[in-house]
Amino acid sequence: MASNAMLVAMVLVIAQGQPMPTPKGSRIRTRTGFRAVAAYVFNEHFSALRRTPGADGAIIERLRTGRLAAIVGRKRDSTGTLYFRVATTRRTRGWIDAGALVAPAWPGDEIRLLERIKASKDFARLELCYLMRRHFRPTPAWVEALMLMGHEAEKAAETLTQAAHARKIATRPGVEHRPPESIFLNFESLDRFNRLGIRFRFEPQTERYLYDGDAYRTLMREHPDPAIREAARRRWTALDSTLP
Repeated sequence: MASNAMLVAMVLVIAQGQPMPTPKGSRIRTRTGFRAVAAYVFNEHFSALRRTPGADGAIIERLRTGRLAAIVGRKRDSTGTLYFRVATTRRTRGWIDAGALVAPAWPGDEIRLLERIKASKDFARLELCYLMRRHFRPTPAWVEALMLMGHEAEKAAETLTQAAHARKIATRPGVEHRPPESIFLNFESLDRFNRLGIRFRFEPQTERYLYDGDAYRTLMREHPDPAIREAARRRWTALDSTLP
């Protein structure tokens, strides 16, 4: 649990419109007794930030997956739906449907997030896995999310390989005389994966991308349960056998 001083600093930083530190399980008690909570968007269907609580409230903006919001209040609308009052920047405050957010400080929210991960696919699944990996404590749900993240990243490597060849990036103007690794590892479609900490290697012999296996290596290195480490090791060994 982060110290109160650190959490106060977090709230002050958001008030100044700066990027916030994201301590796991962070929350503080305000003068009114309400616990201000660091929460994250995990369901964009409900993530409209509104001027008033309720589905008919004017929309300020729609918050994207992984966006950090400091919860500073709560209220139910006329239908009984719970809305949170949140701060996202110095000048931005609003109300958001509680169904949009998960918080590391709330018991059971890692299960809600895992269920959402399982219901998602492709890059959307990877974004949610990254949210779990970065902000939640190691639990069975966290472990499952990392295994799913690795599997989805392996599939993404195949999709990226197909996209790179379909777009003929090796024959684009201006890439002549560059080594294949330089051409393929600068493919712009890799950028969004890079922001999630997902890296790919390039195999020149077959001109394909391969996931570097970081999610599996993290479990092998950090998880205390030998069974979990062994399961991750098997996935890594299968992947490593395909690496150059």
